[in-house]
Amino acid sequence: SGKQKLFSWIYPPFLVTILLTAAALTAFTSRETAKFFFELSSIELRDTAQMTANAIRPLLDSTETANETIGRVCNDLVQGTSLRLTVIDQNGRVIADTGTVPERMDFHLDREEVREAFSAGSGSAVRKSLSTGIDTTYEAIAFRDYSGQKTFVLRASMPFSIIGVRRRELALTIMLFGVCLATAVSILALFLARRLARPILRIHSGAREFSAGN
Repeated sequence: SGKQKLFSWIYPPFLVTILLTAAALTAFTSRETAKFFFELSSIELRDTAQMTANAIRPLLDSTETANETIGRVCNDLVQGTSLRLTVIDQNGRVIADTGTVPERMDFHLDREEVREAFSAGSGSAVRKSLSTGIDTTYEAIAFRDYSGQKTFVLRASMPFSIIGVRRRELALTIMLFGVCLATAVSILALFLARRLARPILRIHSGAREFSAGN
């Protein structure tokens, strides 16, 4: 019938336009929210590194503190968490690490976040750890002595999978919202298309009767 033809002419492009808009909005929101969440996680990790640095600064300022003592304090600070702490001296030597034996670790001056910390005061990176083989997020801050010289870097790290899982959960939630939104919009588009079709059909019918002389 004419009503069905008119409806099939109005509804599909109207529906496609709205669905594409909803999909684009969902994708943009998901990307920007995931980016914000990652930046927030980095800030939290950097704050953790700063708080830890404040806690162990007296040990590093003292020339009589053994590296084993620094390592023991770092282990106590991260006990029961997924965080890993590493203390690196100005020569790149690891003097304490909560994930492995420091003596087994390479010199760290070539690590991006350590290099940035010694240069600018803080640094960050996301890469695969050479000692664990796990994709890891790093935040590093530099210690300064009383003369302002950078003497040590404290690095806090956590498996990237922890952040990745949270990002995926958030992305799935936003996608689910997008699907619900698309469904609601489809129903609304169907309703609007039918409402638009009725007056157009009445006008068309009136025009035909007028042309027929009625």
